[in-house]
Amino acid sequence: MVHAFRGQLRADRIPGIGAPAADAPDAPVGHELDASAGYDVMATTLQWRPDSEGVEAVEKHAWTPCHECAQPIPTRRDRVERGGELRELDSWSYVCPFCGATQLGSAENSVDEQSVCHGCTAALDDGPACGACGLLRGWAVARCPRCQHGQVVCMPHLAVMCDAYMLQCVTCEIVTYSFCIC
Repeated sequence: MVHAFRGQLRADRIPGIGAPAADAPDAPVGHELDASAGYDVMATTLQWRPDSEGVEAVEKHAWTPCHECAQPIPTRRDRVERGGELRELDSWSYVCPFCGATQLGSAENSVDEQSVCHGCTAALDDGPACGACGLLRGWAVARCPRCQHGQVVCMPHLAVMCDAYMLQCVTCEIVTYSFCIC
């Protein structure tokens, strides 16, 4: 597998990974609605989930083995924008939910510029990952609205407060989409 960078996440420095803490808020700050009212709690927003909406199972056969622990995991195919088109590359990026290994498949990945880590809020230098916690640029913790497990996913536009992402939960094996509502 092609890669530009491999590292190790220091999960103890990033709040929200794994099972929720007993004092974890039910919704983003400033929102009084919760999932029991038909909303899914996303990274920065609440999104309506109709009761009739089906549940999509993850496609584990498409997962890739982690380079460190060999567990099959969801990965994100790298994309770049060229000439107004979004093109997929022959590389994959991921943060392993089992061992914390990280891989940045391409240095030219379509994530917005950010100055602060989405995990531990440390200032970022020019490297591909946070020097304090190891989180890749453009990645953040998303909590599964079904089982509440926190898992790191790519949120390429979170630096501009857009929480569009896809979470393939390794705990309950359900796919959750957070759509752009900009």
